Amino acid sequence: MGWLVPYSSLTPEQQQAVMLPLEGHRVIVGGPGAGKTLVLLHRYSYLFQLHGSDPAVGKLFVFTTTLKDFIRSALTDVDVPEDCVSTFDKWCADFYREHVGRSVPWRQDGKARGPDFAAIRSAVHEAVVQRGVMKGKYTFAVVDEGQDLTTQAMEIIAGVARHVTVAMDGKQQLYDEGLAEDGVLGVLGLRRQNVSLVSAFRCNPMVTALAANFLDSEAKREEFRRQAKNAVGDRQKPILLVTADYEDEKARIADLIRT
Repeated sequence: MGWLVPYSSLTPEQQQAVMLPLEGHRVIVGGPGAGKTLVLLHRYSYLFQLHGSDPAVGKLFVFTTTLKDFIRSALTDVDVPEDCVSTFDKWCADFYREHVGRSVPWRQDGKARGPDFAAIRSAVHEAVVQRGVMKGKYTFAVVDEGQDLTTQAMEIIAGVARHVTVAMDGKQQLYDEGLAEDGVLGVLGLRRQNVSLVSAFRCNPMVTALAANFLDSEAKREEFRRQAKNAVGDRQKPILLVTADYEDEKARIADLIRT
């Protein structure tokens, strides 16, 4: 087994998130290192096996090919076929060819040539949301990095899947058009997230307290501080190491590692 932690070794909070009921949509929120992708893959495996291990019953959507490849590296550990995982844009392009037109829109802006994913998503949104194509086709869909998907994308996923589980962290949003937590909750018809993964947050509490000062509201600062409440272990203060030169620095670091 590679990076995937076995279900039996997850925290009680993470196990709860994996086993959430299918009634209604679910949103799992957690900071960096809280185990969102880990939980999401176990949840997909649980739902996949619950429904007869049929690849046609559900999809695991990710935003980038990098994340897709990362997740695929652990699929054999949970007995999930590779074709169950797809980037959202790849899925939209396949949908377009099957239900809209044989050739996807193409853009040629100088050197930036390739599929026009904005046009593809718009056409897919019109087909799914307005015309009901593939409405409820999937029993479930699981979505990682939900903060980077647009309202349009979330509406498409909610249209083709009867149940949606989204893992997200608004503080890790990379794209301006991505949804904040309130936006995802709004599309899915929820008032609040179902699980907030805080006990698995891997960070020194003192670092968390310092980092919280850079957030723009007291509510966000308090939420961020809570993520370190359950941290355990030796809470030594950081040491400032001043050395004479680079070789001295390496020697001192080697001594610290040996210690």
